[in-house]
Amino acid sequence: MSPEIPVTETARPEPDELHHAEALAERLHRLVADHPDFEVRPEPRLLPYACRFFPHALAGRRGEPAVEARVDRLNREIAASLERSGLALATAGELAGRVVLRFSIRPDRTRDLDLELTFDAVARIGRSLIPAALADLPRPGRMARAAARLRLSTCRTFERSFDMFRRIAIFAFGATSYLVFLGTFLYALGFVGGFLVPTTLDGPARMPFAPALAIDLGLLALF
Repeated sequence: MSPEIPVTETARPEPDELHHAEALAERLHRLVADHPDFEVRPEPRLLPYACRFFPHALAGRRGEPAVEARVDRLNREIAASLERSGLALATAGELAGRVVLRFSIRPDRTRDLDLELTFDAVARIGRSLIPAALADLPRPGRMARAAARLRLSTCRTFERSFDMFRRIAIFAFGATSYLVFLGTFLYALGFVGGFLVPTTLDGPARMPFAPALAIDLGLLALF
């Protein structure tokens, strides 16, 4: 009869450590979102955190096979440079068929400074590799340039439409607020002066004093 092999349980992170790791992932997600040369990936709370270095100069050519392949190679070169420099917090991996940079966040070891230093190193290495990555990249064809101009024009049209809608909404809100105030003010004048309103300050009582006082105190407490 063979001896039983003891099963060792993997230590699970404490809730405080998980919260710390999620906070670090959110911090890294903000750094990625604020940088023009990074592509934000969905689900920032997933660990390890994944993002993609994507030069801003190629933002209008997303989806082109040659560009996507070149960006994949660029991310692999960034990860290799990080490994040679001793910063092993970020490595290359694949997500949805594309090469991404995976930041390994350890709740018990990773600090804010570690993330910022690694992210700055990734951005610095990526920008230093951009000229070589774009050197022999084929230029977009006439149809691709037309599609890029059309996307840019569509985005600008949407932005102008949204800005106009926002201005109209602000004007409508201001006008409505003014009309509500004007109506309330005019009703108050009629209530105090005793004209043009159904209920006046000096008018006859419509209910006993105690219920009326309770309603008034309730309305004052509510508002």
